[in-house]
Amino acid sequence: MIVTAPPGHPLGGYAARTAPSSGVADELEVNVLVVREPTGDPAASIGWVSIDSLAITEPLRQTLVDTLAPRLGLPPDRLLCLASHTHSAPTGWIGTIHPVLPAAVEPELLDLLSAAVRDLTDHLVRLSVGKATIDGVGGNRHRPDGPHDNTTRVLRLDPVEGPGPVAVFYDFACHPTVPGPGSSEAWSSTRSTRL
Repeated sequence: MIVTAPPGHPLGGYAARTAPSSGVADELEVNVLVVREPTGDPAASIGWVSIDSLAITEPLRQTLVDTLAPRLGLPPDRLLCLASHTHSAPTGWIGTIHPVLPAAVEPELLDLLSAAVRDLTDHLVRLSVGKATIDGVGGNRHRPDGPHDNTTRVLRLDPVEGPGPVAVFYDFACHPTVPGPGSSEAWSSTRSTRL
């Protein structure tokens, strides 16, 4: 779901960036995945919410949980919130996370986010899993010859009937940064589009 804030809001991640967002390079997204136990027992189900945000702080987590847990039929503690760690999302979702990056939580931005994630669709799916090595993308920025994880794991969800996939859930350890005053989910946008 697209959750890009309108231009004019401060963006997080760079102390040297002092101007608010002036445009949109890439749309910011929230993606939701819920895996339910066949009996429908909420305590045996789990949900993931991934958002293009610098971090997950209590105001953002609470907004996502309050909006999505009832809609998904999940207890709040069964909904995990994850951030892509883009440096081009509004600070109004998260507030201050570091003394050199002071920011206020903007309730109107959290309200817009809450409204955007209300409409979800359910799919009965088949799961496929995979793992791959990706060389030449990530690295250890503190020790170039130091350790880093260059593996990605993928969970693909295809509908039981009809063409797919419905969703692809993946992880890859990298620090997605991109300079500039506009909103951008950085390299994760390209990665998601290609997947």
